[in-house]
Amino acid sequence: MISTIIVDDEHLARKGLRTVFPWERFGFRIVGEAASGDKALALVRELPVQLVVTDITMPKMSGLELMKRLHLEAPSVRVVVVTCHQDFDYIQDALRLGAIDYIVKTQLEEQNLDEVLLRIAGRMRADPAELAAPPRNGTEASKKSDELKGGLLWILDDERYRHLADALAAEPDSVRGIREALAEWQRYLQPFPLWEQAANRSELLSSEAWLEETRKELRRWLRRSAYSEEIIAGIVRSLELMRREQDNGEISQSDICKKVGISKGYFSKAFRDIVGVSFSHYVQHVHIEAAKEWLVSTNHAVYWIAERCGFADTRYFSKVFREHTGMLPSEYRQANAGG
Repeated sequence: MISTIIVDDEHLARKGLRTVFPWERFGFRIVGEAASGDKALALVRELPVQLVVTDITMPKMSGLELMKRLHLEAPSVRVVVVTCHQDFDYIQDALRLGAIDYIVKTQLEEQNLDEVLLRIAGRMRADPAELAAPPRNGTEASKKSDELKGGLLWILDDERYRHLADALAAEPDSVRGIREALAEWQRYLQPFPLWEQAANRSELLSSEAWLEETRKELRRWLRRSAYSEEIIAGIVRSLELMRREQDNGEISQSDICKKVGISKGYFSKAFRDIVGVSFSHYVQHVHIEAAKEWLVSTNHAVYWIAERCGFADTRYFSKVFREHTGMLPSEYRQANAGG
């Protein structure tokens, strides 16, 4: 259970944030409530708290000031901010300070509260580095371009999309940068049918126009199955997690489901509907892509690479590898020697 403190003013307390949300159903345990930032800090000092859900506008100590104090006194505690429409600038400040999510008071009746908690639970399980806001200026964006090219959340997240556009624009050779990014995205989302078309278009459009058009096509393709944005984002994030965990050999569907906050049974169907292939087929694709890299960039024996890719039987690994590439591992290594 995620030990949680709710920090709100009297107005929000009367609206019953604690009772409106089905906290326990999604793994949250409310261990305390406070009407001000200083009282929240006192609770954090006394209790093993993992999450603070705080109103931004409070007397004496604002939610933003509370976040700054938590960063100094309890840096492991995550924060979700609660705000109103007119507090949008505060939301941006809160996200820059490390808030993992926000809840809009005036939209509680319109939102799917289950999806809100599902999203927050998924972010609580994420690596803190994954939640860090991307850099804002061109120089830093250029430094981060390789990292941004390696992910897919920019397809759905407007902020990441803007930073990726900045990163590509900062490349000394934007066409080369686009082609490198395209190659990475294609490896992540191999079933998307329009990669060749996107590659051809990269030579005809500016980098910004190309990225915008490619994003539209990817979004349209991901949304064709009519799942909610939260489920689609969870599935896309699962692709990134699988890429990061490929070096461990085993990719556990149960672990992936926990990290993205989707039940295992629902995840399997949603994955197939959104990505276009089954989870097990995609895992094979991930491992074969990793094997191709190791075959070309290292001198490790085929049996070693097979084991790293989760195959206990080298002959079966070779069979699967040939089904994916048309070559045996040894033939692939020889064909790409020096390449």
